[in-house]
Amino acid sequence: MPKPSFNITLKDGAVKTVLYSPLSVTVGGVKHRLALHRGPGRDWMISAPESSGVVVPMVYGLLLGRPDSGKRFKLSEIRPLALNAIELLVSRHGAACFNERLAAHARRKEVRA
Repeated sequence: MPKPSFNITLKDGAVKTVLYSPLSVTVGGVKHRLALHRGPGRDWMISAPESSGVVVPMVYGLLLGRPDSGKRFKLSEIRPLALNAIELLVSRHGAACFNERLAAHARRKEVRA
């Protein structure tokens, strides 16, 4: 089964197709389908595929006890770290703020389309 994909527009205006692994989370009773994928520098990042908005620009992990960008991590190793990154984001800003930000990104995408 092929991986799902979404399109992003780069700063120079070029459109790039990004393959991702689905990451389902429920925040404040609202279900979100997010995308866990490699970014431009091969770092793992989390985006909202409907709006192409970045949720977490870099998922970090520990390598030999030190923080690492996650470039060397496999998908099975980075998935729990990505879920922890979302949990930390929600605990810092609150579920309502998280849900509103994703909804605002989706509304902006609809206006641009």
